[in-house]
Amino acid sequence: MVGALSDAVSDKGQLMVDAHGAFDLADALQFARFLEGLGNILWFGDPLIPEDHHGYRELTQSTSLRIAMGETECNRYGVRDRLLKQECNMLLPDVCRAGGISETLRIAQLADVFGVSWSSHVSTSTAIHLMAGLHIGAVTPNFFISELPTSFANGPFGNVLLTEPIDFTGGQVKLNAQPGLGIELNHAEIEKLVVN
Repeated sequence: MVGALSDAVSDKGQLMVDAHGAFDLADALQFARFLEGLGNILWFGDPLIPEDHHGYRELTQSTSLRIAMGETECNRYGVRDRLLKQECNMLLPDVCRAGGISETLRIAQLADVFGVSWSSHVSTSTAIHLMAGLHIGAVTPNFFISELPTSFANGPFGNVLLTEPIDFTGGQVKLNAQPGLGIELNHAEIEKLVVN
């Protein structure tokens, strides 16, 4: 399936492959070689279980692909250990799992010290979650890209929760000068999600 997607995208874009920890090291190495041959893979994400520190180091050193991981890291200390061991060359911290805005900012800054880029993982797909990651990205030089779940535009946790929708024209978001995250919540829509 990845090969067919790669052919369809061709030179018009790049694919990010997320394995959700499905591989052991031997299979991840073999699949990485396959992905390298496609020529339009941006990164190979979470190929191994998060606890396989040795495997991540070996894989990162054995492929020309970016090895992306870190969405399960909960603070800068776990990230520091991974960076010291060169277990990845793309971090994917999730602001909702990684201790909030301040801790994710520290993680991004730490990654920058090691020359590693980061991308915002947006697991819960809420507008608040997305904007928190984008604001951190706006103040860190090593920010690469933000995940944008396909459900965001029409899903119950995306733009519908805001009084003014986030505009993604041209694949970019312009942050405004409003305080906080620059968004105002639509409390009537939020009330619809409350379960008593």
